[in-house]
Amino acid sequence: MSDRQVAVHLGRHVGWWVEGRSARGRLFMKTWWPTEAMARAVARLVGGTAPTA
Repeated sequence: MSDRQVAVHLGRHVGWWVEGRSARGRLFMKTWWPTEAMARAVARLVGGTAPTA
């Protein structure tokens, strides 16, 4: 799964967004999570490595 890049971003008001992109830059996933720990866990699960930012 190294052809995927997953990033975790702080939401505008509350929560965290997990954004996944393929090697070509195409968005394949964007989900919202209420806590940073949950968002990072999903990012690790999907991306296989530690998420960026």
